[in-house]
Amino acid sequence: MRELSSRTASLALALAILCLTLGQPMSAQAQARPEAEQLFREGKRLMKEGKTTEACEAFEASEKAEPNLSTLLSLADCHEKAEQLASAWARFLAAESRARGEAQKAALGRTAKQRAAALEGRLSYLTINVPDDSRVTGLVVTRDGVEVDAAQWNRAVPMDGGPHVISGKAPGHESWQTTVQVAVERDQRSVEVPRFKELPALALPPPGQSRWRCRRPPRRRRPRPAPPCGAPASSRGRGSSTTASPPVSLHRHC
Repeated sequence: MRELSSRTASLALALAILCLTLGQPMSAQAQARPEAEQLFREGKRLMKEGKTTEACEAFEASEKAEPNLSTLLSLADCHEKAEQLASAWARFLAAESRARGEAQKAALGRTAKQRAAALEGRLSYLTINVPDDSRVTGLVVTRDGVEVDAAQWNRAVPMDGGPHVISGKAPGHESWQTTVQVAVERDQRSVEVPRFKELPALALPPPGQSRWRCRRPPRRRRPRPAPPCGAPASSRGRGSSTTASPPVSLHRHC
């Protein structure tokens, strides 16, 4: 008999318990890439220790390293235990879609579909309303740092419980931000994006003219040299008076 990997055995046991409850047959998959298998094991260990946040991160990293239906189901189950119902619902739907059309995965697909249906009535929703007068040119709206596509504006979107930061910005306008708290289950929240205040326009110089003008420093006049000792007063500079000056003593010391 072929040996199962630890990941396959662990998932098989979990699915056996689940399928006995739901009356469904059991199926499991093994990972091929070692890093994906190791991350999956780490997620299982963290789940046993009650560290659901870290476990979800490990399962998500394993799924990113190698997409696998078993990993996706474990990630969805982890999100549900962490009370991230919208994320769990979306992962179960993705698992059901991935299993569709493959006979050996049909049981897992049915299980994923039933789990998603059970969560749908418990979801919370967040609506980001963007009125027409707020839709300035270049408007960008983000939720928790991720840009929200305009197709999602004014629509209720399933949302995990907790605080969510809604921000907006547009060229030539002041930025805007607010935080909305969403309950874990059956909550309906909405936030409206206001019209942003325009920033004052900067006065630009005419084309071809620099905004800054360079001023040349004033020219310093070179001082005139003093006349030699004994020279007549009339020769000491231009613009002297034509009136005769008294004789200067040749013995005067300069």
